[in-house]
Amino acid sequence: MKFLVSNPGAIHCLTDTLILWIFILLLADRFCHRRRLRLR
Repeated sequence: MKFLVSNPGAIHCLTDTLILWIFILLLADRFCHRRRLRLR
């Protein structure tokens, strides 16, 4: 935790990665739903 406090850039990088992961997960989820609808 001390490292994150002393290095603000690390927090920014961490949040950026988190946002990217959420975006990818949402995209994959939407794609799966679309696939499921096509199968029906």
